Amino acid sequence: MFADGPLNESEISNILKRTKRLEKGTPTPLHYRQVEKFNRRWSKITINGTVEYLDMDSAEFTTFAKQMLFDETSDQVVRMGKSLVPLAQLWLRDPDHARFKGVVCEPIDYDGPAYNVWRGFAVAPKDGDASVFESYVRDVLCGGDDGLAHWVTMWLADAVQRPTEPSPPTAIALRGRQGGGKSFLQERILTPIFGERYVQKVQESERLFSRFNRSIFGATFIAAEESIFHGSQATAAKLKSFISSPSWTYEEKFKATVQAKNVHRLIATTNESQAVHIDFDDRRWTVVEVSQPFDMTTKEGQAEAYAFWEPYHAFVRSDDGPSIILRYLLDYPVDRQALTFGYGTEAKARDKVASDPVMAVLHEIAERGVCPHDRKAAGIISNKTLTALVRQAGGRNMSPEEIANRMLDLVPHAEKTRKAMFCERTHAYTDMNGDASVTPLMETRQRGHYLGTLDEFRAAVSRITLRTYGEDDEGIDFGGVDPAEFGVENLNGWRAWEVAQSEKFNGDPPF
Repeated sequence: MFADGPLNESEISNILKRTKRLEKGTPTPLHYRQVEKFNRRWSKITINGTVEYLDMDSAEFTTFAKQMLFDETSDQVVRMGKSLVPLAQLWLRDPDHARFKGVVCEPIDYDGPAYNVWRGFAVAPKDGDASVFESYVRDVLCGGDDGLAHWVTMWLADAVQRPTEPSPPTAIALRGRQGGGKSFLQERILTPIFGERYVQKVQESERLFSRFNRSIFGATFIAAEESIFHGSQATAAKLKSFISSPSWTYEEKFKATVQAKNVHRLIATTNESQAVHIDFDDRRWTVVEVSQPFDMTTKEGQAEAYAFWEPYHAFVRSDDGPSIILRYLLDYPVDRQALTFGYGTEAKARDKVASDPVMAVLHEIAERGVCPHDRKAAGIISNKTLTALVRQAGGRNMSPEEIANRMLDLVPHAEKTRKAMFCERTHAYTDMNGDASVTPLMETRQRGHYLGTLDEFRAAVSRITLRTYGEDDEGIDFGGVDPAEFGVENLNGWRAWEVAQSEKFNGDPPF
């Protein structure tokens, strides 16, 4: 009775015979056949006491309110007597209409009362040679770094092996120029394997954190394009929770709120110099610098890029490419303990410096080997000096106390002192020969911090920035100026601020 396709002549004859014996208004089996077809697409779903109507033909998790259901199916009616009755109304009266209690993201064999948003992979795994995929991850994404490539592959394999389990508390940011292959991962590899439903593209942070984020429920990957997170500390704080929280809240206007496990893996891509805002003690992000070796402004460079990328595109466009990658990732060994911490890279260290104005100041001091306003090369910086420099570096809203405490977090061995100096202003004068000179007017006995020896300070900063400081030092080159003229020597590796500024001294901070 409920088979697809047109009714055969025998079925039509039987329906007509039964219909003639019925009173007007009595539903016929033909009506129920239409109800059954309606039931294959639509289902009632109750979420936290709210009744919605689920469109099971939609690739997204799409639900309607009752009136919206009637509007959507207004062209589907049946005649009962002299009246036309909406098929949705007849379907709702049927005690056997499809219904779910809640919504979940569980393995494909889930058989509970809730609607399961996970429908499986878009392709079936298949044995084959995955060397092209290995080359892409190692050579294109990770620049030949085998350790980083192993971590990235484990992170992807964990998503394939456990797509319905809470994600590891880490995320990936891909940074580089256009044409480097950043988007190739989600567009050409992950989307064919998972399907568009489970690789959601996001171009604004509000879609993750606003009241209209229920459409991403159950998505395995969130592809955040063009660095939507790098500038805002408030967004960065929300992002920490999104990456590491085992559950997340999904909302949509006029619909029920869903609280469920967080299965999302976040991939951020950007062409900007800073991928994401990162704290100095961050353990969530793995920032990958994706190089672009071709000059795309010339025909020669474009031809080289085309020849380079052709094997990769040919592999993923083939019928077996995504299936082979799926099999490779299903079999790849995963150390989930290693995935609880991001992989340290130089690109991440640069984002740390760019994200923190205090870190940017300390990084510059470590590179130059000079403490601003430190005339005696004692490795001492005043709180006034540090505050002025941090505010110039972008920390305009930071209080002096906040700046000092952040500096102690970054350089734990620093000691408080009252021997710091601050250049309040400079005095310029011209002698009888017309030669101009400038003298700094210093405030002494200022509150500040002793940063230790230059080697100690550089080691503390290096642990965060992953930079090696001092390799380019050429001894103490004072540009022909005798430090003794200023009454200072090179103490503990530090250079005197006034001596370092002697050739172009203007009283300003050295950077």
